[in-house]
Amino acid sequence: MSGVYTLDSVFAAMLLLSAALLAVTVRYLATPHYTIPADYLADLINEPEFLTAVYSRDVVTVEAYLNSLIPYPYNFTVYDSQGHKMFSVGVPLEGAAASVTLGGWRGESRTLTLSLKVAAPVRP
Repeated sequence: MSGVYTLDSVFAAMLLLSAALLAVTVRYLATPHYTIPADYLADLINEPEFLTAVYSRDVVTVEAYLNSLIPYPYNFTVYDSQGHKMFSVGVPLEGAAASVTLGGWRGESRTLTLSLKVAAPVRP
């Protein structure tokens, strides 16, 4: 008779373990993972045409550069020296942002701060 209870307890333990593993797996897959997009931002600011588009507020060209470089959802925002948003491209995202402050470009002395967030999967 005690063998029946042992078998029941083993089955119950396996069921609980399976449920816990399933919950952890689903939580990991359903949770958005963000990566620090510093490499993307570094590539962008090394492109003279991209910086020209940013300083001239050419949103179409800025978006084209971002779409050609970043295969994930992103948010790129440009702020002036007082911290006012000049323009934003992409989708609203939460997470870590990479930012850079530019002191001017091709004779312009306007200070701009560029901020980039990318929702990219982080591989373990």
